[in-house]
Amino acid sequence: MSELAATGLSVRYGSGRRAHMALCDVTVALNRGESLGLAGESGSGKSTLGKALVGLLDPYAGEVSWAGKPLSALPRRGPGSRSRTLQLVFQDPNSSLNQRMTVGATIAEALVVNQIEADVPVEVARLLEVVGLDPRDAGRYPYQFSGGQRQRIALARALAVRPEVMICDEITSSLDVSVQAQILNLLRDIHRETGMGLIVISHNLDVVHYLCRTVCVLRNGEIVEHGQTEQVFTDPRDEYTRELLAAVPRLPS
Repeated sequence: MSELAATGLSVRYGSGRRAHMALCDVTVALNRGESLGLAGESGSGKSTLGKALVGLLDPYAGEVSWAGKPLSALPRRGPGSRSRTLQLVFQDPNSSLNQRMTVGATIAEALVVNQIEADVPVEVARLLEVVGLDPRDAGRYPYQFSGGQRQRIALARALAVRPEVMICDEITSSLDVSVQAQILNLLRDIHRETGMGLIVISHNLDVVHYLCRTVCVLRNGEIVEHGQTEQVFTDPRDEYTRELLAAVPRLPS
């Protein structure tokens, strides 16, 4: 049984004549410790799927489950809660970080709200070190950091709750190439060292190839290809996947 699963999932925006089906009958699963890429162009439905997987969007049809139980059945607080189990890191850390809170306070809030048993100052310092920042940065504010550093702060906050699965939504797309590589290496190392499940949402298949064992390619809210990443890269079955592969820039080796 898969830990995180979406079965027959459909998500609709709006109603009446303006209704738009953003996801159509999508089925996907992630087992403990695995890595999955969700790839496709803007508007393909991959970010919608990511939000639905953590419960930020309600399904129009189908279901999201964790360990065989509906996601909605997870408790709101404490061990086993949705926020303790699943964390979503957004593309733009500027909008997800409170600019009026210090970095240390931001990470400490995640620890306290989610009832993580830890010496808070010590754990804040440890998390900053994990993401490659100086623990002395805890007293600074998000606007005092570069874009890549702010993304590291967002990762530290997500890691604070010790999630079973982290979903990263285009978290390197606004960064320059050298900083992208640093963040991707950090994500790869965290995934390997913690055994946490990882879902990477990206329009860039090269990013998915670097981080993920399996990949789903979405187009117009539907999965058009799903398989082992190496197989999809070397022998794509769908013409849309071939077009994506031909269009993406390559990360520096």
